[in-house]
Amino acid sequence: MANKPDWLNERSAAIPIIKDKSGFNVVLVTTKPKEKDNWIFPKGQVELGMTAYDSAAKEAFEEAGVIGRINSTLFDQYQHQKWGGKMLVKVYTLEVTEILDTWDEMRDRNRQIVPLDQAIEIVHSVQKETLIKLKQQLF
Repeated sequence: MANKPDWLNERSAAIPIIKDKSGFNVVLVTTKPKEKDNWIFPKGQVELGMTAYDSAAKEAFEEAGVIGRINSTLFDQYQHQKWGGKMLVKVYTLEVTEILDTWDEMRDRNRQIVPLDQAIEIVHSVQKETLIKLKQQLF
């Protein structure tokens, strides 16, 4: 990783949240390939010329087919293993206002909307701790 420019290591993620009468739901997607059934919230490389939070909203749009209001305040961060090294991922919350029927990565990823408690149960990556923190702050 030493030969990669710093901007390539920047990552951000969005936790797409839907609040309804039953509580808080989270939009999750599968990692690629989708057959693995590894559930995560959308994340990716911070796009050149974009803020980390705007890039996180773009990832939610591309990976999960959701549009919403991104919170520009950093919610959490975690280390992600990739390309033989660790990368810091900055996490932002996204209040979902629209769920698209078709989206960029729908053929590459499955999407599901689940209650926050269920999301905590099915996410097995380092993102689980971020979802637990979200639950603690919402309740």
